[in-house]
Amino acid sequence: MASGIGALLNMGTGALFANQSAIQVTGNNIANVNTIGYSRQKVRFEEYASLDYSPGQMGQGARAAEVYRMFDRFVEKNYLSRSSAESRWNEQLGLLESVETLFNESNSTGIGSSLSSFFDGWHTIATNGGSPSNRAALLAQAQTLAGMIKDTDNTMSSLQKQMDGLIQTNVERANKLMAEIAELNQQISLHYVQGQNNPNTLLDQRDTKVRELATIVDVDVIDRGGGDYVVNTKAGQTLVDGRVSFGFEFHGAQSQKFLTTQSSFAGDIQFKGSDEYEYTVEIAGAWDGTKVDTSATSGTVDSSGTNPPAAGTAMFRVSLDGGRTWLKDDAGNDMYFPATTENNAPYVKDLNISFALPQGATTAEKTLSVGDRFEIVPKSAVYWSSPTTGLINVTPQKFPDGTDNDRRLTGGKMAADFIFRDQQIGEYRERLNSFAKTLIWEVNRIHSQGVGLEKNSYILGENQVPRADQPLGGVTSGLTWADRLQAGNFSFAIYDAVTGEPALMAPGVQSGLSVNFDPATDSLDDVAQKINNVSFTLADGSTVHPITATVSDGRLQITCDPAYTFAFEADTTGLLAGLGVNTFFQGDSAQTIAVSSRIEANLNMINAGRVNGGAEGNSGDVQIATEIAALANKTLSIGSPGQAKTDQTLIGYYGLLVTRVGSDTQQAKLNYAFQGAMAQDLRDKQDENSGVNLDEEMTNLVKFQNSYKAAAKLITTADQMLQTLLELKQ
Repeated sequence: MASGIGALLNMGTGALFANQSAIQVTGNNIANVNTIGYSRQKVRFEEYASLDYSPGQMGQGARAAEVYRMFDRFVEKNYLSRSSAESRWNEQLGLLESVETLFNESNSTGIGSSLSSFFDGWHTIATNGGSPSNRAALLAQAQTLAGMIKDTDNTMSSLQKQMDGLIQTNVERANKLMAEIAELNQQISLHYVQGQNNPNTLLDQRDTKVRELATIVDVDVIDRGGGDYVVNTKAGQTLVDGRVSFGFEFHGAQSQKFLTTQSSFAGDIQFKGSDEYEYTVEIAGAWDGTKVDTSATSGTVDSSGTNPPAAGTAMFRVSLDGGRTWLKDDAGNDMYFPATTENNAPYVKDLNISFALPQGATTAEKTLSVGDRFEIVPKSAVYWSSPTTGLINVTPQKFPDGTDNDRRLTGGKMAADFIFRDQQIGEYRERLNSFAKTLIWEVNRIHSQGVGLEKNSYILGENQVPRADQPLGGVTSGLTWADRLQAGNFSFAIYDAVTGEPALMAPGVQSGLSVNFDPATDSLDDVAQKINNVSFTLADGSTVHPITATVSDGRLQITCDPAYTFAFEADTTGLLAGLGVNTFFQGDSAQTIAVSSRIEANLNMINAGRVNGGAEGNSGDVQIATEIAALANKTLSIGSPGQAKTDQTLIGYYGLLVTRVGSDTQQAKLNYAFQGAMAQDLRDKQDENSGVNLDEEMTNLVKFQNSYKAAAKLITTADQMLQTLLELKQ
């Protein structure tokens, strides 16, 4: 019935319940004014359909159709993106500020000032090479410098290890959040009826968890309503799809192979060592017996151990940026390495890379095709667990031009931790390592050709050669300084052990007991044998072999006949410095740099002078000390396979490192400020829409209260009208 007292009663009852619902929702808003993640709710009133009647169409009142959230999905989607970026830069800034203090050169105790003091010490030695106090002062300055370099590197290494713990925690938390979001999607689906029932509390809980997930990794959401809700990374990896969640896995070093369709290779790649870089290994030709043939379509793994490798051996090149660029030699040409088994595998930067073959492999199964690729991740990394393709590497990565690899994770704390661990700390350590290696080499290169206040009767090389039977200048010997060796010779000067005077040799043979060396062919074993062949003839015509050389645990050991002592006259090869023979520093990196144990035990072994053409080492000669002191202002080529070389002084190069740390910190600060401001603006916009305003809620409360009273009055009025009708009957 479209009209009448009954219709009025129904209309009043409906209005009463509708406004009661509105009052209850308003009360819920007021109660949750301080609840984090709560979105303001409202009641949607819906008019009942009107009916045609006399005197015209009559309304049937209204009802409370649904309770909905005040929530802007578009704003939230943009906020999540900015929130991920803000979280990344905030985390990165805090981490970088902890490193910046390591390179604080504003006081007098930094590496830069210690380096200047070290060269000043050599300058002082050059003024008086025989002074014990000058030598003691130089030793202290060198120990301080080496200790500071070592301590700085160890501190950064410790920070890298700490990152693994933080990353593991973030991976576990992200996986838990993804599982919880999927569970909430399932619950939302059970309660959601479009236009009728909105599980607002569950929706708020889901949005809160997605916001937290966005602080860990970058996310992109697709909300189709209800439980049909998808969370992806920006790169497209699905984290949550409705009721199903995926996950991340944090694994140690590993490798993967990606073979071409024509490849029949049945083996795999293996490696030893660790590095912050990821290595892309690509088969790029074959060895034809004299050079790399890049036109070849295939080659086999060499298990013969020959050097150079056997003709037909597959050759590979290496990229540290996913194949964008390839490692190059000093001439700017791509570097090629032989694909061999473990026994004679090449050393590539920080890794020893070899190929494993199955037992009884056929020739076809040993064959690698041009274009075959292997990805080596020589560090712990994060992987997305794909339901179809297995583990996919999503470890955050920066390219050399500073841009992010957009196929990987790019936002949140996890990106910050990985970028800090690998790209930033990794770069700082690599630069510090290049600085330390150049310092060690340049000082040792000069010092190894000098003589101290005492001659030598025994020397054990400081540097180990992993493969004593391989050419020292090749990639298979494992010698750190292999690429710095040159063809030439080095010479011994022999002295009488009692008098200290040059040994009495046959007329015209005062010095120049020379050893010829070719880094392309001579191994450490060969060098030892050549030293053993050194001899001279006495005046009476007899032949003397004054020096015995052996290889002990990969180190060159030189022992002199007790009747003699020896010194080194000259070395055009760099071999003495490369093997750590007669050197000032020991070690080959920032992690291992130290003053030679021989010098620490005996200050007389500090070489200040050179042996002259008459095999004399005069105590007043300070040519070596002068040359080392001059390194302070000498322009050197400094760099590594992972970074372009630059021509700088050692002090200038270290200054660039300090500047880089400060620049990265400043960039993080600016990015955090920018992303933070953008995120805050979006957060404020969402809060304006979904936040509870008590003044507005109190106004609504009064409005709905009055409406409730009016609805009650309508019912009362209808009741009175009904009573009037009943009275007419009497």
